[in-house]
Amino acid sequence: MKQILGLLSTLLVAGALMSFLPNPTPNANTTIDLETNIDLEASYVKYTGYKQVGSKHYGKLFFQSGQLELTDGQLSGGSFVVDMNSMTNDDIKNFKGKFLKHMKSDDFFAVAKYPTASFTISSVEEGDDGFSHVINGAMTIKDITKNIAVPANIKINGESVSIEGSAKIDRTDFGIKYGSGNFFKELTANKV
Repeated sequence: MKQILGLLSTLLVAGALMSFLPNPTPNANTTIDLETNIDLEASYVKYTGYKQVGSKHYGKLFFQSGQLELTDGQLSGGSFVVDMNSMTNDDIKNFKGKFLKHMKSDDFFAVAKYPTASFTISSVEEGDDGFSHVINGAMTIKDITKNIAVPANIKINGESVSIEGSAKIDRTDFGIKYGSGNFFKELTANKV
């Protein structure tokens, strides 16, 4: 499973519906900024992990916490913490427990040591290619932080925000090398 597609959409919010409670704070230009909490019951990250042989596994991860910032009615920032112990699998019929145990082990996400992953929005830009926006931010998995860009469709309607996005993440960038072709390339390149 070289790539993880999903919030983790990296960690972001693939298919997540978020509701927020407005906390108006006027700024110097009399605009209203809102800080909002995501709806933890309705928000999740869908992931798809691909194996080198072409097969895949998919499931969900759930948030431990999440906040969004809106400025002048537009998404301008936010942060999310994902509970890595909440990982589910939606495609395996037999051996699902074995799969999840392996994904949570030191071979992959080492959730005993790193129980959460996070994403912090640094900027939001106008999108293209069928996406209304691009959400830029820092993703942290296993205490390794990388900047990523997540093409997303953002809809703001009254007191609710819906974000659907998708990003490809190379797990080896976060030190997850089990069964990876990248790991074996490094071994070959460094072999004496």
